[in-house]
Amino acid sequence: MNDPRSRILPLLRQGEKLVWVGQPDPQVRFTGADAFLVPFSILWGGFAIFWEFMVVTTVKQQPFFALWGIPFVLVGLYFIFGRFIVKKRRKLRTVYGLSDRGQSSASETDPFQIRLSAG
Repeated sequence: MNDPRSRILPLLRQGEKLVWVGQPDPQVRFTGADAFLVPFSILWGGFAIFWEFMVVTTVKQQPFFALWGIPFVLVGLYFIFGRFIVKKRRKLRTVYGLSDRGQSSASETDPFQIRLSAG
């Protein structure tokens, strides 16, 4: 079901004609929000990884502190790398359509199929 047209057609009402179909560009990786998120993710992930490294390599190992840092490392790795993977997958699976009566969008990752009608 890679054809964008075949994913939008079921959303159309009877008698409605599809005028345009498109998908977001999966090659666009950075947006305006990334001006904040990239430095923040590097600081967050760097500190979390440093924390875990210091806790694991100290002589007085405290298992609580090692376990406490794991979620922060995972969130940091998501901020640094994972969000780009998720964003690209979402863009590859999203389709937009414009009909003679309104607009629609469909996404496999989102259980909701949105239909915006002009009336």
